[in-house]
Amino acid sequence: KLTLPLSRPHRGQLEGRPMLQLLRPLAPAPPSLPLALLLVVLLLGAAPQLRGEEQCAQSEDGSCRAAPPQRVAVVTGANRGIGLDVVSGLLSRLPSDFDVVLTGRRPDAVETALRCLRQRHYAEGEGTTCCEGKNAGRQSCEFGTFFYEAEGAGPRRNPAGRDRLRGFVLDLKSSTSVSELGAYLREEYGRVDILVNNGAAPSSAGPQEHLAVDHFGHLALFHEVEPLLQPGARIVHVGSQSGALRGFSPELRGMLLDDELTEEALDALLQGYLALAAEGRQGEAGWPRGSGYAVAKAANGATARIQARDLRRRFGQEGDVLVNACCPGPANAPHTQKGAHVVIHLATLPAGDSRTGRWFVDRGWTGQPWEAEW
Repeated sequence: KLTLPLSRPHRGQLEGRPMLQLLRPLAPAPPSLPLALLLVVLLLGAAPQLRGEEQCAQSEDGSCRAAPPQRVAVVTGANRGIGLDVVSGLLSRLPSDFDVVLTGRRPDAVETALRCLRQRHYAEGEGTTCCEGKNAGRQSCEFGTFFYEAEGAGPRRNPAGRDRLRGFVLDLKSSTSVSELGAYLREEYGRVDILVNNGAAPSSAGPQEHLAVDHFGHLALFHEVEPLLQPGARIVHVGSQSGALRGFSPELRGMLLDDELTEEALDALLQGYLALAAEGRQGEAGWPRGSGYAVAKAANGATARIQARDLRRRFGQEGDVLVNACCPGPANAPHTQKGAHVVIHLATLPAGDSRTGRWFVDRGWTGQPWEAEW
């Protein structure tokens, strides 16, 4: 089980929550009820509720007012690299009524990433966690500082007075872990406003693992959060130039670009690919050879098109739900910060921007990606 002890910082969403908060107010007591029980009923009725819209926020004069609904952005594979810089940028750019949930597979890596961002954004603690050890790769201490230096640290606390930066241990290969994240988001927020699918299998992985993490894991997460998506939601699939369709046969390109491609049809295509790859015959059928990374990233692009179409049918154009995929460029330091610009741009597209189901690149890292032929 990949959850952590409640005392860890990245399970702060559960820290100190009294048991009374789990209960709903009771019905009014009959006149004959003992006074002690009446007091319990009153206490239960006054207990703060779990979600942000029912919590108390402090006004400038110290009075208590109802907190607005707390929005939430979720970033997978965010304990290092592009994902970590995406979280940094979202903390800087999003307003206080937006929490940001950083996820990663290893508990220690999630905890280290949270400590890194708290040091950088809020000068909490001492040290240089962001540029130490395996979690940081080869990047220098100066690298990755753009967002909080250029755009400010962003509000540390939401209107309810709680930290906006959250962490969650997520293993995209585990259906149990994916379900646990879905349960947490339902319980804590009851909504999802931004989802960045950035998590990926290690470079040493083969076709089975690449598809299990990069595609099927994120697909399972989408189905967990789909009922929680709100009007104005943004979903970003972090792809790669390796997933460009020029590496696929004309027949496969036609299938992947079919406007009526369904999730089930894509699944059948990918299962066929895995069967061929297990025998080393995928190249004969027009698929890219190699580790499966290119196929997984192509699946990200196809999935963005499918989800964009299906969510447009569900919400309508006025619902303003956008799903896009992008190539952020090299994922290794010192390029991660530049690649994060592309992802953040798509995750924060303004209301009324109708571009959805598209593939974006920003090869010059201008911060203004453009639509490209996939």
